[in-house]
Amino acid sequence: MYYPTTHLAYAATDESLESIFQSLHPQNNARVLSICGSADQPFALLSDVAEDGLIFAIDRNSEQIKYGVWRKVRLAEGDLRAFLGLPAVRKEVPQPKNFHSFFTPKTFEKIRKRLDNIQFHNLSFEAAVTKGPWSHLYLSNITMDSEGHYWQLVADNLQPGGFVYHACVSSWRDQSIKQRTQVNNIPPVLVIDQKRTAIAQKYTNYYNPIVLQKI
Repeated sequence: MYYPTTHLAYAATDESLESIFQSLHPQNNARVLSICGSADQPFALLSDVAEDGLIFAIDRNSEQIKYGVWRKVRLAEGDLRAFLGLPAVRKEVPQPKNFHSFFTPKTFEKIRKRLDNIQFHNLSFEAAVTKGPWSHLYLSNITMDSEGHYWQLVADNLQPGGFVYHACVSSWRDQSIKQRTQVNNIPPVLVIDQKRTAIAQKYTNYYNPIVLQKI
């Protein structure tokens, strides 16, 4: 029987769940491709999708996927303490101040009603994104190649009007949003959504997120 260990690469998120949630808001008819990691982020997005929505959580690390599935089972059982993580499992990380305030009893109930709407897959980003089209992409801070190959995959597999959230990469932290799109060869069909980006940045100080929309 699987039980999570301290050897997980990501036992807890250090990103702001409020930033991701408030700026993406998947809601109706959503097909969301989400980096899994600790699974905090895809579960947060799950609380916002409608009955017809889908959260497709992916990770190249099979241990992260097993952890996400384990947490899904704990939620189904109503074991919220295990879902939030035992001290021996979730390593000390600089969690955002709003982490525990996000997972309120009301949010838990929303997530539990939508557990059939979340899937976990041991896939790379390159393999998963082509299973689109997607209405929303949550990319965390995965490294996007400077040649723009990953961004072209995003553009090719995101629905028109769809949104993509990227936390940052280390080289982006001192760049303006305009510099990011130029230096990283982001296709012109992906444009900065100034309003959503401002919302995303409102809730986080550590990262410098950007939200793009496909036109």
